[in-house]
Amino acid sequence: MYPLWSRVIRQSVHARVVILLLILIPFGLFAQTTGAQNRGVTLLGLSVQGNRTASADIIRANSGLRVDQEITAESIQKAIQRLWELGLFSDIKIIVDRQTQEGVFLVIDVTENPRLGKIAFKGNKKFKDKKLREEIHLITGEVLSQEKIHQAEKTIQNLYKDKNYLLATVSAQESPQSEEKHTVDLTFKIDEGRKVKIRDITFHGNEHFSERKLRHQMEKVREQRWWKVFQKVEYSQENLLAAETDVVNFYRDNGYRDAEVEKDSIHYDPKKKWMYIDLWINEGNLYKYSDFTWEGNTLFTSEELSRALNVDPGDLYNYEKFQAGMENIRSLYMDRGYLYFQINPQEIPVSTSQVKVNFQLQENYQVSVRNIDIVGNTKTKENVIRRELLIYPGDIFNRQRLIRSQREVFILNYFSNVVPDVKPVDDKHIDLELAVEEKQTDRANASVGYSQRDGLLGSVGLEFNNFMGNGQQITLNYQKSQIYNQFSVGFNEPWPFNRPNPVGFSFFLSNRAGDRQYYLPFDIRQIGGSVSIGHRFRWPDNYFRANWTVYADYKKYSNIQDSTTFDQWNPSGINPTRGVRITQTIRRDSRDRPEFPTQGSRVTLRSTLSGGPLGGNEEYHKHEFQFEWYTPLYWKFVLYSDIEMGAINGLYKNSVIPYDELFFMGGSGLVYGTALRGYDDRSVGPISANGYSLGAKSLLKYSLELRFPISDNPTIYGLGFFEAGNTFLDIQSLNPYDLKRSAGVGFRLYMPMLGILGIDLGYGFDPVVPGGNPSGWKTHFIFGQPF
Repeated sequence: MYPLWSRVIRQSVHARVVILLLILIPFGLFAQTTGAQNRGVTLLGLSVQGNRTASADIIRANSGLRVDQEITAESIQKAIQRLWELGLFSDIKIIVDRQTQEGVFLVIDVTENPRLGKIAFKGNKKFKDKKLREEIHLITGEVLSQEKIHQAEKTIQNLYKDKNYLLATVSAQESPQSEEKHTVDLTFKIDEGRKVKIRDITFHGNEHFSERKLRHQMEKVREQRWWKVFQKVEYSQENLLAAETDVVNFYRDNGYRDAEVEKDSIHYDPKKKWMYIDLWINEGNLYKYSDFTWEGNTLFTSEELSRALNVDPGDLYNYEKFQAGMENIRSLYMDRGYLYFQINPQEIPVSTSQVKVNFQLQENYQVSVRNIDIVGNTKTKENVIRRELLIYPGDIFNRQRLIRSQREVFILNYFSNVVPDVKPVDDKHIDLELAVEEKQTDRANASVGYSQRDGLLGSVGLEFNNFMGNGQQITLNYQKSQIYNQFSVGFNEPWPFNRPNPVGFSFFLSNRAGDRQYYLPFDIRQIGGSVSIGHRFRWPDNYFRANWTVYADYKKYSNIQDSTTFDQWNPSGINPTRGVRITQTIRRDSRDRPEFPTQGSRVTLRSTLSGGPLGGNEEYHKHEFQFEWYTPLYWKFVLYSDIEMGAINGLYKNSVIPYDELFFMGGSGLVYGTALRGYDDRSVGPISANGYSLGAKSLLKYSLELRFPISDNPTIYGLGFFEAGNTFLDIQSLNPYDLKRSAGVGFRLYMPMLGILGIDLGYGFDPVVPGGNPSGWKTHFIFGQPF
């Protein structure tokens, strides 16, 4: 009997409950006869005392003890456990009230936890009371246990730790509010302390790399310096461990296979403002690869696998390069359908400076795609998505095709996210799921305004980029002011007759008066239209697209204010002019996403032939080349580079070259022309004596942008730019050293229903006319520009 009761007492003390078990009954009551050593006693009565708000009946019911039933020490132990788990009491005692030969009368004596009254905070400056209340999850009127109080203290302290207040202390004080209702007020006294910043990181044991080099690897834990005003320096144990891993990986990428951080230490300055971190490094030996052996490969030869690994015997041990090589090998197998392929490299040191690697491969089964499910498309029809996929049900699984399919759906720009998932069915079959998140692709604008230059102006426009979820594009626009009005309509079907050969048409009508602000030296009335057809190529690769567009338009000029400019492009003085032209556009686009590409490129070659065998009296040939590429840098920074070149010339000596087909440069490029920030619209290039842009027959421009994302949805990013460009009277005068330079900053925002919004602040370093002043600072607004 005694060992059983001692077990009850030990458990209750551990649970912070005091059990007073008066001698339950003389020993003989538990063993009234020989051979009945394990019998209990009968419970004759059970009462409750000490309860204030809890019902005595509920306490008795939850104890599990029943009158007229036999009880043992184990029964008492379980009763204590059940009542304690209610969380209502701070003390529980089961006491023997009296005893008889027939049994015992017990009393459950409880001390209730108080109810919570008001909650207050003192000393908190970093966090508002509302924030702290939301985090601690305490509600007025609930039963308040010491465990809940300690948990609330810990929660508040962790909030401060997350903000680098590592020395913050929190203590809760209880103040009785109502003795009758047994409620207490709770006040959390907070000493925030100083925000601890990392002052210095010291390395010990590093012989082959300097402290400066090693600190550079610790991106997640950085020292605070006055010049790092934009650097977020946050210490946490998780960040420190991650930074230590980065240091070890740096060593392993440079041949030190066995490098490790043996220990770390943290201490503070006397005022507890600065933190100092010490790391002890064991660099180990420098290793090279001695040999590679392969086991289990049947699909590829050992030589093919070694080439894919891209690491040769004698190379310095490099963990990152080695893992990249293993990923290449996995790609080989997954592109052949071996989704469950496994590769296990075993590194075997053969000396203190060489390591041999034995690869054990399990090729397993080749798997095929059973079903492809599209989920999340609330607007876009399923066939619009499926027709972009490069992998189909029944195909052997191919990871590269799956990744490419994801890209093709993403580049449609109908979705904010596209996530593929592989769902195993059995050893030889899988299902694919493509989860998409729809975004607003249609755009509308309606505005009325007034400007001193244009007077009263207004515009109405609609742009459906995914009309009725069918992937068709429809545009309608009308603009009007005192000096111009313009109407245009366009339609494009990307998959006519379920074939990837897009067709489209457009129609436009405009009237514009001469405007010195935009260097237009005459009034012009223009009407025209176009039809187009496209095609997707499989060679040289399937990123190539081509489009052929036939244009026809009619232009009538009046109020010619600058005959020099007019004669420059129309030496025969023909008025009006009619043009028929065909434009071929060949483009290779491998960008990974449409709005904020992080890698890939876009190359565009556009050639136009007007007149000649096509008819009309506008006779020229025009060629434009643009090469854009995106390079991922540190963190999420992306380097965008762009080269643009162009040339135009007449078919004959006195051929008419339309003024609006010549090259213009400057400003945001929104009116028409090529952008060059830091300069006024169309101000860069040949200018007549009357101040009008003559237009140019050749163009050269180079741009460089450092982009960084601010938000993924909606897409917002900032940028810093440098660019240089110019236009020239003819091809012979093109001079790559005579470029107007500028630099500046800006940002872009892609708004649903509105398209792209942006602003650039650029500084032009060069004068636009010989002997003039530098262009200086210019602000440019971007609206609705295609990406």
